[in-house]
Amino acid sequence: MVSIVRRPAFAALVLVTAALLSGCSGKSVRSLIPGNVTPAEEAKLRQQFAVVAICPNVLVRDGTNVLTSYERGKDGDPKALRYQATITDTARECHTNPADGNTAIKVGIGGHFILGPTGTPASATLPLRVVVLRDGSEVLYSQLFKIPASATPTDANTLWTQVVDGISIPPDKTSGAVQILIGFDESGK
Repeated sequence: MVSIVRRPAFAALVLVTAALLSGCSGKSVRSLIPGNVTPAEEAKLRQQFAVVAICPNVLVRDGTNVLTSYERGKDGDPKALRYQATITDTARECHTNPADGNTAIKVGIGGHFILGPTGTPASATLPLRVVVLRDGSEVLYSQLFKIPASATPTDANTLWTQVVDGISIPPDKTSGAVQILIGFDESGK
């Protein structure tokens, strides 16, 4: 008997709630934000809190996280190491434009540039490649960046960074396994 009494009470509660909420229909997002919000501010808020279609992980391609340079003719000899560069940090930021569905991606990459045992001042151009792959074989983006790095005997371990902005993935390419691969590309092409 108790459940029979509760059902009409529950139905009445649902009807009252629906009636109250029906008065909210037709209001814009602007009416839900306290204060005066301009249309430009509302558009900025919509963009800021838009759903992101995809934000792929950043992975360092196997065997490409370290770049070494040796004295001429002494490859592999640890005593002849001129310098070594490593990739140690990555980050990414993604935003999907609600108007066209394109996803813009910004990737940050950083690492160390370390002098070898000879300790002579060294500078180098680090060939860093950034690739966006879909389903393991479809290249959506590929770019080689030449990053200047240098170190001295008094500052033998320095940091380098690169921010890659302008990667765009169209809405029809967001399905499937999409990933960002980075690494040193010794071919430099």
